[in-house]
Amino acid sequence: MKRQMKKPEMITFYNMTKGGVDLLDQKTSLNSVGRRTKRWPLCIFFKLLNIAGVNSKLHFDGNQPQNIYKRRKDFLKALSLDLVTEYHHISSTTKSFSKPLRRIVRKHAGQSPETMEEDIPEPLSKAQKRCHLFSYKKDRKTKTLCQKCQKNVCKENSIIMCSQCM
Repeated sequence: MKRQMKKPEMITFYNMTKGGVDLLDQKTSLNSVGRRTKRWPLCIFFKLLNIAGVNSKLHFDGNQPQNIYKRRKDFLKALSLDLVTEYHHISSTTKSFSKPLRRIVRKHAGQSPETMEEDIPEPLSKAQKRCHLFSYKKDRKTKTLCQKCQKNVCKENSIIMCSQCM
């Protein structure tokens, strides 16, 4: 009679759970955010994003009684749009971006591209004068005027309200 050997508990536990890793790899490979790169930190970052996408869908399904998103791809698309909406709003009002780029961002953010304040040209003075917010050491000349106090303000300070306008 052969003596039956028992496997260690660690091996039996591993054999029961090793399918989870394969399932996770399968799910992450279907909708991957990864790109071809030679930089290993980016590869790790992409892998973490893929795993976070699978985990967030599982948590979302567990917390929602009705399943709004049937496919994980739809869920990931809605999640990514929700995450960048605030950035779209901020970048659509940033004056350092070109006007065509700001219009594209506004279109994707769902804002009307025509009626934004920053497309209105800033008033220009007739003569080029020093920015009144900088000291004489910097000597920044500009024709742009503050819309409230009508003093000369350089582009760097045009976002900051001058002390008299506050």
